[in-house]
Amino acid sequence: MFAGVRELVSLISIRPKVLSYYQLQKDSMVYINPRLRGGSAGRKNWDDVIITLNLYHGVALPWDLLLPYQSKIRPAMKVWYLDHPLQVRCQKVLIYLGRKHYVGICFGGFTSKQILFDADGNVHIDAAPQEYSQGLALFDYGAVSGIFDDALGAGINKYPTYFYNLINFLSNGPAVDCRSKAVIAFVTNHVSLLTYSRRIQITAVLDMLLTRLSEDDSEALIAILENFYWGSRLEKVPAMYHTYFFHWWYGRDGTICTPYKDNGVSLLKFSNNFFKHHNGFPLEQRDAAFALATKHKNYLPQLLFSILITFKDPNKPCPPSVQAFIDEVIEMLGDHTVDCEIAQT
Repeated sequence: MFAGVRELVSLISIRPKVLSYYQLQKDSMVYINPRLRGGSAGRKNWDDVIITLNLYHGVALPWDLLLPYQSKIRPAMKVWYLDHPLQVRCQKVLIYLGRKHYVGICFGGFTSKQILFDADGNVHIDAAPQEYSQGLALFDYGAVSGIFDDALGAGINKYPTYFYNLINFLSNGPAVDCRSKAVIAFVTNHVSLLTYSRRIQITAVLDMLLTRLSEDDSEALIAILENFYWGSRLEKVPAMYHTYFFHWWYGRDGTICTPYKDNGVSLLKFSNNFFKHHNGFPLEQRDAAFALATKHKNYLPQLLFSILITFKDPNKPCPPSVQAFIDEVIEMLGDHTVDCEIAQT
């Protein structure tokens, strides 16, 4: 109904309610004018909001979900994540920024006090808009990186699971255009900002998508992944041992074989099987155990980074099958630029 709207528009009335206090932005975001509805027009900046939030959420793991050296240090330990309300705030900032970049707007950097949240949690960056350039977009990413980093204070162990991967990506910036759907999808759906159930869902769907790759495309993806000897590591986690050796057989040389190989694609298959079939622990604990066991490689965010950003060689024509696969991954994660496209049609 509202496709083609390019400027700020007041919606006068739509039955059965009067909507004169609603506004439809050119990026298709809807805002409610609080003055017209009798509310407060006040906004809080990032600093005001963050000071009211908890930073971390911990998931306790029993010894069965730990590597042997970890269980010797302590019989149970916690895996820390960014607390969910803070995850939501961070994600909203990145979605807002990604949308602006996509439609050709940058800010060239901003401060935490220029990030504003209204009473409904909508984000606005109160900085002068500029015409998009890659350099200005990298300044924006650098500003967000510093603001997110400062929110966690100081300390060597201040970064919750996967979060440093996001900070590092934002501070260094991608080598490809920040307006690309792939970059925006990676940043706005970064696994450090998602719930455990969403991460598990992504693992399951991604595993299914990977099985549909041709043999040549699958081998090309494996070649660019940082593959490591994960099998000999994860089989030492008691709960993961049962998943790893659930199907096994003797090879011709008498060694025990499993369906898994020491590469990143096979590790995804293993993680999906572990989440689906090991019913002895809650899903949140299974997700945290896998994250802890692969923490040294930042496995899940690095896998998505490789698929979305480095799988397609910018110096060569992208094979249609690879582009179709990347498009499916973007759709699976969540394409936050769709509203922008609707507004521009």
